Amino acid sequence: MGNVKPFGLEKLFTGVIINSSQINISQVKQVLIGKFGELDYESNAIDFTHTSYYAKEMGEPLCKYFFSFKKLINP
Repeated sequence: MGNVKPFGLEKLFTGVIINSSQINISQVKQVLIGKFGELDYESNAIDFTHTSYYAKEMGEPLCKYFFSFKKLINP
């Protein structure tokens, strides 16, 4: 049988999809940094073209970015 134990601190990461013609990724980064602290990883823009699911609501062209944060969090 398993043992119950507390969780350790974990790495926080997120993916963000933006319309790159309407939103500047630096604005998004500043919001994320303000909420979660310093970044320790930022991906390059990844063209989000494998589905048109979000195009009606968000427009095009869509890009995806991934970020992770230096400070570990309590899950």
